[in-house]
Amino acid sequence: SVPVERVRLNTLINHAHVDDDVLTLTADDGTIVQASGAILAAPPRILAESLSFDPPLSPKVLLSWQQTPTWMAPHAKFFALYE
Repeated sequence: SVPVERVRLNTLINHAHVDDDVLTLTADDGTIVQASGAILAAPPRILAESLSFDPPLSPKVLLSWQQTPTWMAPHAKFFALYE
């Protein structure tokens, strides 16, 4: 489970930077959080429109995210990556 002190609710992230194994997220209020991973609770299309990535998403991933329908927009979504 995710430790409660690591959870940020109602936080608008506008930039994600990946360097080696460190993910740095910058919020619109200037808050910076570093982690090994994150769960972003937004539809992929909205993330593609509102979040800048460094390095940029590949064109294939970006297109896939942009074309993902948001018919379930009111429902929570997340991506989980496992090695």
